Amino acid sequence: WDELRHSPEPCTKMTMRLRRSHSNSQFVDSYVCRICSRGDEDDKLLLCDGCDDNYHIFCLLPPLPEIPKGIWRCPKCVMAECKRPPEAFGFEQATREYTLQSFGEMADAFKADYFNMPVHMVPTELVEKEFWRLVNSIEE
Repeated sequence: WDELRHSPEPCTKMTMRLRRSHSNSQFVDSYVCRICSRGDEDDKLLLCDGCDDNYHIFCLLPPLPEIPKGIWRCPKCVMAECKRPPEAFGFEQATREYTLQSFGEMADAFKADYFNMPVHMVPTELVEKEFWRLVNSIEE
Protein backbone atom coordinates (compact mmCIF):
# COMPACT_ATOMS: atom_id res chain seq x y z
CA TRP A 1 0.00 0.00 0.00
CA ASP A 2 2.79 2.45 0.88
CA GLU A 3 4.42 1.81 -2.50
CA LEU A 4 1.24 2.86 -4.28
CA ARG A 5 0.73 5.96 -2.19
CA HIS A 6 4.24 7.28 -2.74
CA SER A 7 4.86 5.92 -6.22
CA PRO A 8 6.46 8.42 -8.65
CA GLU A 9 4.73 6.60 -11.53
CA PRO A 10 1.69 8.21 -13.16
CA CYS A 11 -1.54 7.21 -11.50
CA THR A 12 -3.48 4.70 -13.59
CA LYS A 13 -7.15 3.90 -13.16
CA MET A 14 -6.25 0.66 -11.38
CA THR A 15 -3.91 2.31 -8.86
CA MET A 16 -6.52 5.02 -8.40
CA ARG A 17 -9.11 2.38 -7.48
CA LEU A 18 -6.62 0.68 -5.15
CA ARG A 19 -5.83 3.99 -3.48
CA ARG A 20 -9.51 4.79 -3.04
CA SER A 21 -10.26 1.37 -1.57
CA HIS A 22 -8.08 2.10 1.47
CA SER A 23 -9.48 4.07 4.35
CA ASN A 24 -6.97 6.93 4.41
CA SER A 25 -9.59 9.68 4.07
CA GLN A 26 -7.00 12.48 3.82
CA PHE A 27 -5.56 10.77 0.76
CA VAL A 28 -8.89 9.87 -0.87
CA ASP A 29 -10.32 13.37 -0.37
CA SER A 30 -7.71 14.79 -2.73
CA TYR A 31 -9.54 13.19 -5.70
CA VAL A 32 -12.22 15.65 -6.70
CA CYS A 33 -13.99 16.37 -9.95
CA ARG A 34 -12.48 19.27 -11.92
CA ILE A 35 -15.96 20.48 -12.84
CA CYS A 36 -18.05 20.23 -9.65
CA SER A 37 -15.17 20.14 -7.11
CA ARG A 38 -16.78 17.20 -5.29
CA GLY A 39 -15.19 13.87 -4.47
CA ASP A 40 -18.38 11.91 -3.82
CA GLU A 41 -19.63 9.12 -6.08
CA ASP A 42 -16.05 8.07 -6.68
CA ASP A 43 -17.26 4.98 -8.57
CA LYS A 44 -18.29 7.49 -11.27
CA LEU A 45 -15.09 9.54 -11.05
CA LEU A 46 -12.90 9.20 -14.15
CA LEU A 47 -9.13 9.65 -14.10
CA CYS A 48 -7.63 11.24 -17.23
CA ASP A 49 -4.77 9.17 -18.62
CA GLY A 50 -3.13 12.35 -19.91
CA CYS A 51 -3.05 14.70 -16.93
CA ASP A 52 -4.45 12.73 -13.95
CA ASP A 53 -7.35 15.17 -13.45
CA ASN A 54 -10.64 13.65 -12.27
CA TYR A 55 -14.12 14.07 -13.74
CA HIS A 56 -17.48 12.61 -12.81
CA ILE A 57 -18.94 10.89 -15.86
CA PHE A 58 -22.17 12.88 -15.33
CA CYS A 59 -20.33 16.24 -15.16
CA LEU A 60 -18.86 15.87 -18.66
CA LEU A 61 -20.55 17.44 -21.68
CA PRO A 62 -22.01 15.27 -23.02
CA PRO A 63 -22.25 13.04 -19.95
CA LEU A 64 -20.92 9.51 -20.31
CA PRO A 65 -23.28 6.64 -19.47
CA GLU A 66 -20.49 4.62 -17.82
CA ILE A 67 -16.76 4.57 -17.12
CA PRO A 68 -15.10 3.89 -20.51
CA LYS A 69 -12.76 0.94 -20.92
CA GLY A 70 -9.16 1.60 -21.90
CA ILE A 71 -7.40 4.93 -22.20
CA TRP A 72 -9.51 8.05 -21.65
CA ARG A 73 -8.46 11.69 -22.09
CA CYS A 74 -10.26 14.63 -20.52
CA PRO A 75 -11.62 17.56 -22.56
CA LYS A 76 -8.60 19.69 -21.60
CA CYS A 77 -6.12 17.08 -22.93
CA VAL A 78 -8.17 16.50 -26.09
CA MET A 79 -8.19 20.26 -26.75
CA ALA A 80 -4.43 20.49 -26.17
CA GLU A 81 -3.87 17.63 -28.63
CA CYS A 82 -6.09 19.29 -31.24
CA LYS A 83 -4.16 22.58 -30.91
CA ARG A 84 -0.75 20.93 -31.37
CA PRO A 85 0.80 21.73 -34.73
CA PRO A 86 0.58 18.76 -37.05
CA GLU A 87 3.73 16.78 -37.67
CA ALA A 88 5.27 17.42 -41.04
CA PHE A 89 4.63 14.82 -43.70
CA GLY A 90 5.26 14.49 -47.39
CA PHE A 91 8.46 15.13 -49.26
CA GLU A 92 11.21 17.56 -48.45
CA GLN A 93 11.84 20.13 -51.11
CA ALA A 94 14.86 19.07 -53.15
CA THR A 95 17.77 21.47 -53.19
CA ARG A 96 18.72 20.46 -56.71
CA GLU A 97 16.55 21.57 -59.61
CA TYR A 98 16.06 19.33 -62.63
CA THR A 99 15.09 19.99 -66.20
CA LEU A 100 12.77 17.41 -67.72
CA GLN A 101 15.73 15.87 -69.53
CA SER A 102 18.03 15.79 -66.48
CA PHE A 103 15.25 14.28 -64.32
CA GLY A 104 14.67 11.58 -66.96
CA GLU A 105 18.37 10.77 -66.96
CA MET A 106 18.46 10.58 -63.17
CA ALA A 107 15.33 8.35 -63.14
CA ASP A 108 16.81 6.04 -65.78
CA ALA A 109 20.07 5.73 -63.82
CA PHE A 110 18.08 4.90 -60.66
CA LYS A 111 15.93 2.32 -62.49
CA ALA A 112 18.99 0.59 -64.02
CA ASP A 113 20.70 0.48 -60.61
CA TYR A 114 17.56 -0.63 -58.72
CA PHE A 115 16.66 -3.47 -61.10
CA ASN A 116 20.31 -4.30 -61.85
CA MET A 117 19.85 -4.36 -65.62
CA PRO A 118 20.07 -1.90 -68.49
CA VAL A 119 17.21 0.59 -68.31
CA HIS A 120 15.82 -0.36 -71.74
CA MET A 121 15.54 -4.01 -70.55
CA VAL A 122 13.36 -3.22 -67.50
CA PRO A 123 9.74 -4.03 -68.43
CA THR A 124 7.04 -1.57 -67.36
CA GLU A 125 5.11 -4.44 -65.74
CA LEU A 126 8.09 -5.17 -63.47
CA VAL A 127 8.32 -1.51 -62.44
CA GLU A 128 4.57 -1.39 -61.68
CA LYS A 129 4.68 -4.69 -59.78
CA GLU A 130 7.58 -3.44 -57.65
CA PHE A 131 5.83 -0.10 -57.10
CA TRP A 132 2.70 -1.79 -55.71
CA ARG A 133 4.77 -4.23 -53.66
CA LEU A 134 6.46 -1.26 -51.97
CA VAL A 135 3.20 0.63 -51.50
CA ASN A 136 1.60 -2.39 -49.84
CA SER A 137 4.61 -3.17 -47.68
CA ILE A 138 4.72 -1.20 -44.43
CA GLU A 139 8.03 -2.73 -43.38
CA GLU A 140 10.04 -1.11 -46.17
